[in-house]
Amino acid sequence: MASSTSMSVVAVVLLVLAAAQPARADPACYSRLFNFGDSLSDTGNYHFVFPNDTREPAVRLPYGETFFNRSTGRFSNGRLIVDFIAEALELPFVRPYQSGGSAENFARGANFAVGGATALSPEFFEENDAPLPNPDTVCLDKELDWFRDLLKLLCPNDLAGIKYPLVACCGVEGFYGVSETGGCGYGEYKVRDDPEKYGSWDGFHPSEAVYKAIANGLLRGSYTQPLIATTTNSCPQLTEFLDSQLEPNVYLC
Repeated sequence: MASSTSMSVVAVVLLVLAAAQPARADPACYSRLFNFGDSLSDTGNYHFVFPNDTREPAVRLPYGETFFNRSTGRFSNGRLIVDFIAEALELPFVRPYQSGGSAENFARGANFAVGGATALSPEFFEENDAPLPNPDTVCLDKELDWFRDLLKLLCPNDLAGIKYPLVACCGVEGFYGVSETGGCGYGEYKVRDDPEKYGSWDGFHPSEAVYKAIANGLLRGSYTQPLIATTTNSCPQLTEFLDSQLEPNVYLC
């Protein structure tokens, strides 16, 4: 059963304001919703990840009968927390990432949760003599990889030249440049030669490239309403800084 994994991920809902969209008058409005987790928030990914698992009852009725009148891959009789949040924000139900589609299909967000997913990788359980029943179990790192792939699809030219948004520029060898034994400034770490291509400086804090892109979005992009750049007539030093330091249209999607 997809919901039986002992160390399953607690459903995590991330509300992400699509900064590239024009700022709205109501600051409480969100234009996209992304979700990571396990069967508590899976809206259909399990069926696409494990299409041959005919034993899982969530892929057929009576699951889904209360609201959808059909099975949707949700591990419940109806809507999940993430569904109610989407409705409250007047967003469509979050589309499961593994259902495929183009950038337009995920314009309002995506759901990366998979039933049975774990926070830690299958390799961790293997190394600690507690192998998972299914070696193909999805972990949070995998869901984050999917998220990164989707960012490339949604924002092909709007990542401010950042090629590695989640990898530490200053860190150790290995996944994302972070480990328990070393990191930026201690242990056997190294600093990459092209920091402008990295979104993370040390695995915990953004790089200067990210901060610059955010500042650009605040000062001349669409992060504020009205645009700060349109109110600089009485502030010549700000106008000079914008012209000399920040490139137009270079801010995070």
